Amino acid sequence: ADISKSKVAITWWIMEQVEQRNGRFLIWDNGCWELMTDRQQIRLKVASAFKDHKRRLRAHLNCQVNESSTHKFERQDGKKRKRQDDSSESGSNCFKLLNN
Repeated sequence: ADISKSKVAITWWIMEQVEQRNGRFLIWDNGCWELMTDRQQIRLKVASAFKDHKRRLRAHLNCQVNESSTHKFERQDGKKRKRQDDSSESGSNCFKLLNN
């Protein structure tokens, strides 16, 4: 409960700081920006911006960096195509012999 109250207090403080600097809160509506006047809606917009930022930051920190690449595993004979597995060909011949 105390954490929720402090989060709400922070959003109100941010609103006051923006307004003291003659900033405005806008919303995109019907193809144009409109001034927001409902203070509760403005507070919710500030709070959601924090949530979005926190979510993006968490996703960025959880991102795994993989520096390996397949070019390091080039074939030794210099050919680009995958080799046919010899065992699969012999297996199909065995199947043919059994069916004859």
